[in-house]
Amino acid sequence: MRLKCVPRSRKKRFFVISKRTRTLVFTDLDGALLDHDSYSWKAASPALDELRRQNIPLVFCTSKTRTEVKALRRAIGNTHPFIVENGGAIVIPAGYFPDIAPFGNKSKAFTMWYVN
Repeated sequence: MRLKCVPRSRKKRFFVISKRTRTLVFTDLDGALLDHDSYSWKAASPALDELRRQNIPLVFCTSKTRTEVKALRRAIGNTHPFIVENGGAIVIPAGYFPDIAPFGNKSKAFTMWYVN
């Protein structure tokens, strides 16, 4: 029996990261993106707008909980993965990386990777 060699398909790769620069921006929240006293992100609005314009993901890294960060992401309009509880979990929105199936059967579920 002879095995037939089949060439691998040349699928077009999908990149969530900006194709032009392959850039990611990571930021802490308290005292960095958010004002230390008011917890406002208004001073960072021009930078947030520029990141959106250039399609550069902004990844939050914080000691806050997933629930706290989800509310802030919704308010700011951030749809990218985030790191919570001082690196205790990396939260990736379902479908963010199309080749990776989310855990569970809900399309809007989050995929969480806990770091041990």
